Amino acid sequence: GDSDDADNHSRISFNAEVAAAALYPQSEDKKVRRLRILVFLVLVVATALTSVGLYYFIDQKDAAKFEEQFQEDATKILSAMGASIDKTLSAADAFVAGVTSQAASTNQSWPFVVIPNFSV
Repeated sequence: GDSDDADNHSRISFNAEVAAAALYPQSEDKKVRRLRILVFLVLVVATALTSVGLYYFIDQKDAAKFEEQFQEDATKILSAMGASIDKTLSAADAFVAGVTSQAASTNQSWPFVVIPNFSV
């Protein structure tokens, strides 16, 4: 009864495995394995190329943005320095004009000009 059915079932499944092995010989397994490796390598190469391309694209964009920001900052710094130098030279010019005026009005000779109430 049951033992004969089990034996028949195991023989059928064994025969199915033998038939499948006969249909797909080992050379087919090697071809499938090679195809899997090839697909894997293609995916790895595509991923690497995409990553490298994206890196260079973003790097170029960042470099351009950096250069633009650098130019703006350099212009601001130079403008501020120019304004500071203008103020310093204007103050020095006003001081020299005052010293010259004092020397002329008190009949003093350069460089021996004494300015009254000049704090040292």
